[in-house]
Amino acid sequence: MKLISTMALVVLIAVWYNEQPTNFVEPINQSKTSSISPDETFLYFKEVALKSEFGSSNEGVIKKWMVPLKLEIAGLPTPADLQTLEAVTRELELLTKLPIEFVKPNTGNMRIRFTPEAEFQKFIPTYQPGNSGFFWLNWDETKQITGAEILISTTGVTQKERSHLIREELTQAFGLPADSEKYPDSIFYQQWTDITEYSSLDKKLIKMLYNPQVKPGMNESQLEKLWRKNRL
Repeated sequence: MKLISTMALVVLIAVWYNEQPTNFVEPINQSKTSSISPDETFLYFKEVALKSEFGSSNEGVIKKWMVPLKLEIAGLPTPADLQTLEAVTRELELLTKLPIEFVKPNTGNMRIRFTPEAEFQKFIPTYQPGNSGFFWLNWDETKQITGAEILISTTGVTQKERSHLIREELTQAFGLPADSEKYPDSIFYQQWTDITEYSSLDKKLIKMLYNPQVKPGMNESQLEKLWRKNRL
């Protein structure tokens, strides 16, 4: 993750997906993460949602969408890409309770673009070479996310790996931007995998973030107070 710049009330960040289709890690059985305790789940939530942005003056606070998502599709997705995107958005709609609508070009607040990795820098100048997926977010002074751009490579990855990238990048663009070395069956796992489903733990994190009690701008101490009181 990397901060690009701060401009008036809108902060623009670039978050890159630093995984390559090498050093494949076989996911552990999902039953191992489905039995994680509530307190361990909360620790993982803080790690994924509050990881500091390098150079940011807005470190360690919740950022989330508070308005319906209007998702544009650009580039050259395959039929399988579109099928995956449809499935993931429907899951996210259920988990976040936010409406997600596919819209025409230049009418949305989130765009997912399928393009060769060599073209990434044309669309996001701060793109870091060697990443098969990349996204940026902007948000307002209240830390409500107001826009997102997602890039998915159409080169150098298999269809299954691209389906994995679609799921992770789209999910992170909802406000869970950090990767972690914990839990290899999680969509947020730092090392390369090609898992194409949420673990039970992933679903809990998404639901936590979009619990109405979790507000944009909340810091760690505020979240911990809320956790002690209500357990989310």
